[in-house]
Amino acid sequence: MLSIVDVINASAGYTKPMRSGEELLRSGMVISVGRKEKNNTIIHVQALVLRTSGLNSKHPAIIKLWIDVSQEYGNRLVGDNEQEFTKVCDCPAGASEKCKHILAVMLYLSRTEEADLEDLSCTDIEKQ
Repeated sequence: MLSIVDVINASAGYTKPMRSGEELLRSGMVISVGRKEKNNTIIHVQALVLRTSGLNSKHPAIIKLWIDVSQEYGNRLVGDNEQEFTKVCDCPAGASEKCKHILAVMLYLSRTEEADLEDLSCTDIEKQ
């Protein structure tokens, strides 16, 4: 669904969030990834990633991505009509769009086909 080029572009040369994202993915901290909505070629993906700094916190980090599967790899991340960001995480570092939670989900998606994503209901991840 994504390629490693999309992930590298998203990290913008920052290696620490890339390494940390890979660690999150390998340790099973990415607990849910699914298709929230699909409009034509744009897929709204939402995911839940456990917070390493707050495993006992009330909720995991919520990641939102918009992917245009009609675009070439490396240019697939887009914003929706209401979002100015292409990648959103509700963690403190998420505003930079380079946090480890976002990169963990992108790495997951670089290893997943669109057909393998499940549709999410409003009870799976927060309702917008």
